[in-house]
Amino acid sequence: MMKQYDIGDKILTRLKRVGRIEVNEFIALFVNKRFKDPFIVLIATIISQNTNEKNTFKAFESLRRKIGELKPERLADMSLDEIVDAIRVSGMYRVKSRAIKEVSKLILKEFKGNTEALRNLSIDEAYSILLQVPGVGKKTVDVMLAYMGKPVLPVDTHIRRIAKRLGVTTSNNYEDIKESLENIFRPELRLKAHLYLIKLGRSICKASKPLCLKCPLNDICKEGQKNLPKGS
Repeated sequence: MMKQYDIGDKILTRLKRVGRIEVNEFIALFVNKRFKDPFIVLIATIISQNTNEKNTFKAFESLRRKIGELKPERLADMSLDEIVDAIRVSGMYRVKSRAIKEVSKLILKEFKGNTEALRNLSIDEAYSILLQVPGVGKKTVDVMLAYMGKPVLPVDTHIRRIAKRLGVTTSNNYEDIKESLENIFRPELRLKAHLYLIKLGRSICKASKPLCLKCPLNDICKEGQKNLPKGS
């Protein structure tokens, strides 16, 4: 009899064939390893919205050079134009700059600038506080929570596409997709699943012309089965 997480374990074992997870492939992973600060993970994730990792890293380092330490009090004091100039390469820079400035003010107001307080929030508390900021959505908060050890599986465009192709969900709704994936991946492995699914989406399960023959999940993927040559 199949247990709840058997399919997730199988998927994760297969996904490791795609290659190792490298720190410099994921801004949030890099930032968490280097700074170990939930606030900096949050800022980096805001910058990463709707752009690629290359431009995210450029924008993040540009902001660091401009301001020095990424502290809420420093970001709150920066002008919007200063933040815009620093992160312009990431695109959507005005929306992101406002979000960065407003979330910095919020951390000052709620926690007197103590960014470690973010680490101790429950999932619901984090949503309640951080989703007040326009430009900060559940995926952004979930990324921060995942790196703080909370059992969430953030869903980006790659993961949404893969979940639908696999037949894990038919929904376009963020919460539905997230719940479907969390139902198959063990709580302690959800961050790892998040990273490997993104890696698969970037390298093999692409939006157009997916490389189904090379995919380690092609025998359990509903969409992949349609794209494989007959007899594969």
